[in-house]
Amino acid sequence: MSFPIRTESELRDYLHSRSLENFNKRFDEEKEFFNRLAYKNLPYIYDLKHLAEMTDASAEQLEVFILNKEKAYSSFEIPKKVKGYRRIDAPSKPLKNVQRWILDNILYKLNPGKYAHGFIPTRSIFTNAEKHVKKQIVMCIDIKDFFPSINLKKVRNYFKIIGYNDRISLVLSELCTFNFRLSQGAPTSPMLSNLIAYSMDQKIASFCRLRRLSYTRYADDITISGGRILPKYKNLIRKKIERAGFKINSEKTRVLCRGSCQRVTGIVVNEKPSVGRQYKRNLRAILHNILKNGPNFENRNNDPLFRERILGRISHVLNIEPKLGEIFKAQFYSINWEEYTVQNQKIIETELSIKSLKRNSFTNGIIPFNLIYSFSKIPEISTKSMLDLRESISGLKEKCISHPTKDDCKTCLIKRDKDEYKTCIKYILGHYLQKTGGTHHGHEICDIGIVDKISAKHGCNICFIIKPDLESGSERDGYFRQFHDSIHKSGINVVTTVTMTDIDNALRDRIYTAMNENRIKKYYCFITEVEFARIFSDFREKHCKK
Repeated sequence: MSFPIRTESELRDYLHSRSLENFNKRFDEEKEFFNRLAYKNLPYIYDLKHLAEMTDASAEQLEVFILNKEKAYSSFEIPKKVKGYRRIDAPSKPLKNVQRWILDNILYKLNPGKYAHGFIPTRSIFTNAEKHVKKQIVMCIDIKDFFPSINLKKVRNYFKIIGYNDRISLVLSELCTFNFRLSQGAPTSPMLSNLIAYSMDQKIASFCRLRRLSYTRYADDITISGGRILPKYKNLIRKKIERAGFKINSEKTRVLCRGSCQRVTGIVVNEKPSVGRQYKRNLRAILHNILKNGPNFENRNNDPLFRERILGRISHVLNIEPKLGEIFKAQFYSINWEEYTVQNQKIIETELSIKSLKRNSFTNGIIPFNLIYSFSKIPEISTKSMLDLRESISGLKEKCISHPTKDDCKTCLIKRDKDEYKTCIKYILGHYLQKTGGTHHGHEICDIGIVDKISAKHGCNICFIIKPDLESGSERDGYFRQFHDSIHKSGINVVTTVTMTDIDNALRDRIYTAMNENRIKKYYCFITEVEFARIFSDFREKHCKK
């Protein structure tokens, strides 16, 4: 890693080492950039090669990040709180390291102003909301597509304004954007958005101050509060926001009077900062029921992070209403969580394993099993039910017998008189897929292939790889061979694996490496013990009673 250039003498030595033509002229030009950056305590960077040296990366790697961004980002969607989906473009780990260097060494050294409260150390939703306590009128404005509204040109111009030369300003802006926009997922996007919105914040805040109005912004949420005169300025404020290059989401814009619940970034501000009556009432009821019935009984949705989510809610109350938060905290720690922790360890490990796969997938997406239409009506089951089924599930096999005949497999779905069928995973899945896959000899790409719908909308070819036991090395190798062959097979849209044991770290690394390297667009579904317990429970309820 290159040391930062701190003096003009070091600048001269570095430029001399680059063997530049017209050295004296270039030195004078770069000295001006160096002094502007030194005044702001920012690192001087000459070009891409110099940035690579400072970030402990290679110039070739940075060029790949810039010229082939599709390979440097993992794109997926997560559901929004109300409706629709939010697209996340997450950078790969090497690119994220470079972006983190830019954030720590450049962006965090700049002043975003006193009106921005999001993504800034020492500021929070609380500091944002407390500026609007006990106001007659509170107006909440949501900026539509906040990050994507800031394009590459704006980012490049910002780096030039703070003192960087044209070459490195373009490089830095390319490294911080995806599809010519700030991405949701890059660590640099939040701070860059604050810095670029600084000018808008100052103009609107100045306008508000002259009219005795309070102004703050938390990411894409603008809040203005004051007296009854506030609503008459709504259109003027909207024009100022639009002149800054942003659009208002009219559906989320609200004007709240004193008689209603005035909520700012999730905090009620009518009289004092509060999490709200309903929030407190719900949390109090949850803790009461857990103390009465136990955590396993109350975890009805089989949430592997049930305990952590409750603790997160309590932490939120502690930040806003400390005295009440301490009461909830005492109740939480008076609960006996030992049995819950032991019984849910398997579920937690499986959930984290799958989440790790999701985080490390590249442009290919992982889908939940019930997004496949054949499984879409399978209900949730409780943690207790899942634990009760564990022994039965561990005894399931890929096939009914070691060497089934074609006749066995052709008619098994209509023959219900053989008990060995009910321990066959293909037989169980066949009741939902309407197909068992027939007999196999160990060298087929997949065990079952079907045409089905995803989310009841898109028909696609889905293959199933069934390996109940991954304890031995040969089973893991066989599982990976089938997975690898399936993802590289054209015509297969969704690769689904079914296993009753955990996918260990080594195998998981091989899986997401293969996913990342695959250039054919695929979707993936991983059915492990947790998901199969729901399928098996539904199967026994519907097909085994007779």
